Amino acid sequence: MHGLSGELVTALVVMFGTVMSYGPMARINWNLEEVDLMEFHEPDIFNYSLLLLSEDQNTLYVGAREAVFALNALNISQKQNEVYWRVSKGNRTECLRKDPSKEQAL
Repeated sequence: MHGLSGELVTALVVMFGTVMSYGPMARINWNLEEVDLMEFHEPDIFNYSLLLLSEDQNTLYVGAREAVFALNALNISQKQNEVYWRVSKGNRTECLRKDPSKEQAL
């Protein structure tokens, strides 16, 4: 039993050491009534999955499949910049030929 608890302690130290290496993440909670919600969407752009807030520049960077947008953090309907990189039809066809299950990923 002593060996098992030692392994458990080691595993916890490794886990928490890894978590701590990323540092704290700032979080703010609001009630729905306190916030005017806005939505950002671009036609034919999907998988909005990455967000980075630059408070000193009031910019919200939004990463999506094949695009990155810089939005006014105070009004996300105002785009400050955008960058697109589309997958060519040749690359798309080649990828699907290699693995047809990736069709949804493209």
